[in-house]
Amino acid sequence: MEDERDQIIVIVAGYTGPMEQFIASNPGLQSRFTNYLKFPDYPAEDLAEIFQRMAAQSGLVCAPEMTVAVLAICQKLHAARTEQFGNVREMRNLFEAAVRNQSTRLAGTGQCDRDSLTTLLPEDLPDRAGTSMTGPEVRAP
Repeated sequence: MEDERDQIIVIVAGYTGPMEQFIASNPGLQSRFTNYLKFPDYPAEDLAEIFQRMAAQSGLVCAPEMTVAVLAICQKLHAARTEQFGNVREMRNLFEAAVRNQSTRLAGTGQCDRDSLTTLLPEDLPDRAGTSMTGPEVRAP
């Protein structure tokens, strides 16, 4: 790395505490990794928007009451976050759980029309479907 320092960039990423331990584990790392970027957690409103965008990118629409329920979950997740809070990963887990639950709901009802297949409802959220995401349990209003 030293011989090619003008032509190479090494990026390491992770949670603050473990990254500090990693860098401190070797004096050579401390002298080579001198620039740090810390990204703040997204606020609940941004997390809810990320969920909405994931749905839109997948060709799905959130019913208005779903939008309210997702924001409530995001507020609870944000308030209970720890150093290991996953930001977008949390929304990916929530979204994927909602899609799985939507599939189960639709299979049980036999509804196959376009609106049913493309609309996420509050009951598709993990806590309302009797399932949970990975990590702390989340309850929507």
